Amino acid sequence: MNLTIDGKSPYSCTRKELSEAFQILKEASRYAEQMIATKFRPGQKVSFATRKQGGRLIVGTIINVNRTTVTLREENNPMSKWKVSPSLLKVEPEVKVQTLKRTK
Repeated sequence: MNLTIDGKSPYSCTRKELSEAFQILKEASRYAEQMIATKFRPGQKVSFATRKQGGRLIVGTIINVNRTTVTLREENNPMSKWKVSPSLLKVEPEVKVQTLKRTK
């Protein structure tokens, strides 16, 4: 990938130009996270894989959605809450339970 800042190589940019470019990239990244977060709602069932616990799959229910994080309560451990970046979450399919009517 060839990265340029105002048509120049990053290695030939001034410190000020690099700082401005970094700010623009940081704002774009934050905006992208906010757009992803709008897809989630409290009560939705989601999952993500942990980084530190060997990639353990955590399944939980969303309790709060912020601009850059989503708070969820773990399904197997209701006392455990997680704050996760929305980009790490996957929506779990809803399981529909059908009740059967008894015929006489």
